[in-house]
Amino acid sequence: MAADYDRLGTGRLEVWDGVSYAHCRFADRDGRHAVSQSGPRNLSDEITAAHAWWVRQGQPALTRFGLTVTAAGEHGPWLDEPDQLIG
Repeated sequence: MAADYDRLGTGRLEVWDGVSYAHCRFADRDGRHAVSQSGPRNLSDEITAAHAWWVRQGQPALTRFGLTVTAAGEHGPWLDEPDQLIG
């Protein structure tokens, strides 16, 4: 993921997972965002849904998140406690 501002002050955010791509340009914090995306995943939609989930959870700090990984490579992200899996 990359974020930047061009010389005119327009914000830009780009996300790429190796196959799918999303690009967002915005003029200011309150302006409408122009989003384009391509590939099999709609990365912008996924980011929007993840942000909405984070807000519904009360905007938890990064320190409240954890990840359990088994010896077999299975993994599970969680919030606050390992038995509170995300997703």
